[in-house]
Amino acid sequence: MAYLQNFNIDDSILIETKYGKKEFKIRGIKEHFFQNEELS
Repeated sequence: MAYLQNFNIDDSILIETKYGKKEFKIRGIKEHFFQNEELS
């Protein structure tokens, strides 16, 4: 969860997934990143 790691809205973070690194753009404090992965 972004708000636990001191990220700001519009920051980009790299998450290591089983498909390789994915970049996520933070659009909200409690955004659920993994929902984006499943839809792509």
